[in-house]
Parts: sequence; structure tokens; C-alpha cells
Amino acid sequence: MKGASLKAYLQDPFLAGLFGEIKAAGNMKSSLLDLTHKCNLRCVGCYFFVEGMDRHKKISSRREFEAFVEAEKARGTNMLTVVGGEPALELDRLRLLAKHFKLTVVTNGSLPVPRDGLENIRVAVSFWGDESQDTFLRGQDKRDVFSEALSNFKGDDRVGFYYTTVAGCTDGIESATDRMIQNGNYVAYNFYADLAKQGGSTTIGSVSRTLSTKLIE
Repeated sequence: MKGASLKAYLQDPFLAGLFGEIKAAGNMKSSLLDLTHKCNLRCVGCYFFVEGMDRHKKISSRREFEAFVEAEKARGTNMLTVVGGEPALELDRLRLLAKHFKLTVVTNGSLPVPRDGLENIRVAVSFWGDESQDTFLRGQDKRDVFSEALSNFKGDDRVGFYYTTVAGCTDGIESATDRMIQNGNYVAYNFYADLAKQGGSTTIGSVSRTLSTKLIE
């Protein structure tokens, strides 16, 4: 459809539906927020710890945090993606943010994110590789974080699994994706970056093709 007009693209019902949702959302000014330095896991290759972001000064008091919220509102921010650390360890802060912004919370999935005060947020749950590689990379080869996340967010329409594909684990994509969909969740994809320099089957350098990002209902 090279050179096609917007009107021509909107003849496709799927594209027309997406366009309608984007227009209905209105203007967005987004920001990424590291909500906390605390985490209940220590995932291999997590950018937050590998890049030393946990050493930066953090907001500790409620007054400071409320001042931050007001400053973001004054800046025109109306959408936040909240990461960490583990945001589910700071539910009071999440509820405050949800009152003022469109909110997406990125979590490791090992802790529930209750609906009370957080009914209208989006939740992105991390998953790395396949079931066995996820247990190795995120659960210290002992903890099945994936199964915990499935249990915590079963049938939760706020939730999409953020599936990080790992080289050498592509055979597990279909079965893991099926479990996520059967759990009543959405699925999106990206690649694992070998920030911890583990090498071997966890480095994306050994992958010769690109998996297109897609969304599955």
C-alpha cells in the first residue's frame, strides 16, 4: 500500500478499530518511572541492577513522593509506565499514581496486584525464555515464578505477559504462550539482552533472525 492515504488504510476493519481507540485515548505525554529500588527477586541480567540504577538517590517520604506527582502533572504528564525494583511492593504509591495518570505497571508477577484502587491500570508481567529458563534466570533455578504469576493473575483482564524471548528457547514459545492465553491474559514479545554477560544460550547474538513483536488475544 505504498503511497496509500489514511482513508485507504482505514478500509481495513482491524486498522480502523486501532485508529479509533488511539483517537479516543486523546493526547498522551508519557514518562517512565522507577518506583522503588526494592525487589523480592534478583533476576539474572536485570537492567536495573546490572546498570547500577539501584545506587541512585531515591524518594523516601510520602511528602516527597506527592511533590513528585504534582511536578509531573504540572509538566503535562498524563501517562506513566512504572517499573522498579518491584512496583507491587509499593501498592500505596501505585494507588496514588492511578488517581492522577493512565498507568502501566511492569511486575515480575510473583506478587498479586489487587484491583482495589487499581481497577483501571494495565499490568505487564515479565516472563523470560521458556518455563525452565525463566526458573533459572528469575527464580535462581529453584522458584517457578511463571506458575506463581499465572496463579496471581488468572483471568485478570488488566494483565498482559511481557514475553522476553531467549536464544535457544524458541521451542518453548508456543507452549508457554498457550498457557498465558488459557490463563485469560494478553501476550507481547521482545528479546532478552545479555546484560549480565552470561553468554551461551542466553545471548541474543546467537540468534540470526528477528521475532516480530505482536499482540495475541
